[in-house]
Amino acid sequence: MNPPLLLVGGFLFEINCLYLRKKVIMKKLLLLFALLLMIGCNMPVYKTYHTDKIYLRQLVNRDVTETHTSGSFFLIAGSVSSDSETQTVIKVMGEVNGEYRFMQFDFTKARIKIDNKVTTPYIVLNYVDDENKSVDYLLEYDYNVKSVTIICPEQYLPEKLLPIQI
Repeated sequence: MNPPLLLVGGFLFEINCLYLRKKVIMKKLLLLFALLLMIGCNMPVYKTYHTDKIYLRQLVNRDVTETHTSGSFFLIAGSVSSDSETQTVIKVMGEVNGEYRFMQFDFTKARIKIDNKVTTPYIVLNYVDDENKSVDYLLEYDYNVKSVTIICPEQYLPEKLLPIQI
């Protein structure tokens, strides 16, 4: 009577060992997967980049007013609201890849560098990213541009860009 009982007990012991081996193998695979995931997902390194010179033909600053109106109605009752925002922008026409383009930048992004050795004024776009971007990309997605440096001699300095009050 005892030998069949031992055989059944031995069989249960083998199943338990197989279960423990599978559990150890699964833990090792999970650890390996987590390790590969951490190695493969490294954080991008953001650097400050500057574009090539964009030579200017024209530069002006303008106040742009944007008005937004919205309303809602239900049967005979309703409401209408309107909002107006005035923003000062810099509009330039510059040479990009052999063609002249109109560009517009927020006034707060403008930086002016006076260099009397320069004969033709130009701008440089300053941006932070993980790789070098083209000027066309930066102009289409202008949220990448952190500042715009205008390099010009003192004679071309736009008076309206620098209102100085003493």
